[in-house]
Amino acid sequence: MSWRCVTSELPDVDIVILVCVPCESDPVWIGYHDDAGKWRTPEGAVIPGVTHWMPLPKEPEVDKSHE
Repeated sequence: MSWRCVTSELPDVDIVILVCVPCESDPVWIGYHDDAGKWRTPEGAVIPGVTHWMPLPKEPEVDKSHE
């Protein structure tokens, strides 16, 4: 998995992803790209200045034999 530039490739609409906003003190956010072309937080707030995105990693495998 690697970061993808928003000028080269956009994610599918309404899929939760990681987004990068380099000018923020916390540059990596969870968000999505909506059908109006806006980047948003899961709560729906607009995220300005997104330069890159990447899919979320898969969840870790859990060894249930030790539970």
